[in-house]
Amino acid sequence: MKKVIYRIASIGVGLIIQFIFLLLYIIFTLYNAREIDYVYAMTFGIVLAILLCYPTIWGMNYLNRLYDGREGKSPRKMVSKRWSMVSVFFAIVLVSILLLIDIASDIETSPLKRDTAYISIVIGIVCLVLATLAFSYNYQNYLPRKKRIESMLRLGNLFYRKRRYTFLIEKVIDESHLVGCLIGELHKNDLAYLINPAMLARSGHITSMLVNGKEVKEAKDEEVELVLETFDKDYVPQQFGIITSVNPELRDERYVHAENPRLTSMIDRYNDYNCDNTFMSTLVYDACHSRYIVPAILSANDFHKGDIMDPLLGREAVSFLAVATEGSKTDNIIPIFTDWAALSSYKEVMNSDEAVSVVLSFQEIIRIMHTSRYTGIVLNPFGPKPFYFSKEYIDHITSLDSYKEEFLYPQNDKESE
Repeated sequence: MKKVIYRIASIGVGLIIQFIFLLLYIIFTLYNAREIDYVYAMTFGIVLAILLCYPTIWGMNYLNRLYDGREGKSPRKMVSKRWSMVSVFFAIVLVSILLLIDIASDIETSPLKRDTAYISIVIGIVCLVLATLAFSYNYQNYLPRKKRIESMLRLGNLFYRKRRYTFLIEKVIDESHLVGCLIGELHKNDLAYLINPAMLARSGHITSMLVNGKEVKEAKDEEVELVLETFDKDYVPQQFGIITSVNPELRDERYVHAENPRLTSMIDRYNDYNCDNTFMSTLVYDACHSRYIVPAILSANDFHKGDIMDPLLGREAVSFLAVATEGSKTDNIIPIFTDWAALSSYKEVMNSDEAVSVVLSFQEIIRIMHTSRYTGIVLNPFGPKPFYFSKEYIDHITSLDSYKEEFLYPQNDKESE
């Protein structure tokens, strides 16, 4: 009930903001038509500007913080202002449209200014479009942590909103007929990505699905047989590849997305294939080439507290969190997450205004583990299926010649330069 009241009150304040901008526009047009004196125009303008900032925008920010459950004066809480940002944006758009209408109405009465008026209208429309795109792009940065994560899970880099799925290929009958385990909800004729181990992705359609030998139109969290259209004549499905709705091409935008659909699928089937050398080598390869969401705590005076995608710029005092393995309270293990869905299960971080979440590579996490004396790394400690890398196993991975050639030797050459 309280949230409904806050929202209704914010609508009222938003209408006041619109009205104040409209009054500012009227004062401007009256002054431009020489119907009001300069002193009066400036006086009314200053008074309206003061009213706009105090108490309207301040009041809407306050209502926004109450609605989000944020109270206090920390920097992160002070910038929760998406309601006022929306109201001011639409007020500016309204005033801009009125100005363009005024310019258009002068075209017939001032033929000599016709070309200038047309150019002004075109430039105004272009500016409004660009402003709308910029507003839409930055709006998510003002959402509370939980809503931002929900937004990424719902929209993110998916083919289909609210539907993310991964299908681990366990058996290849032929180049278009596959058997495996589905996580999530998949529909017939879905557009999907095929990602083979250590290869780039190809997109194509699911032409049919079978569950227990019967053709179905949709399936969810079960063993499935898939029939695919040909993705590429030179790109055939391989065992332990995956079919997924997650766009892997966006994974390198490290501060925007952290998605590891292949690794998540393989961890889910680890107990069934941990004795398979091909499976284990593929899993280790994916683990070394993935990026992970890592929760951390910033210093008390840092402005970025509470953000979920901040990069580490080398100037913040950062301390990483630790968890214990099941049955032990002494282990100092660094928790990392394969995607935002897994992070959302970490309630201590989700409900904290002190925590940030950064996206780091496996190599960066290993350096943190050694310098901060962690005893291991755990993937998705709060589910759906935790996976533990002990320090000994990580040392084994980093001692492999293939790992050194790809990650250590190039770094050493760069440092020597």
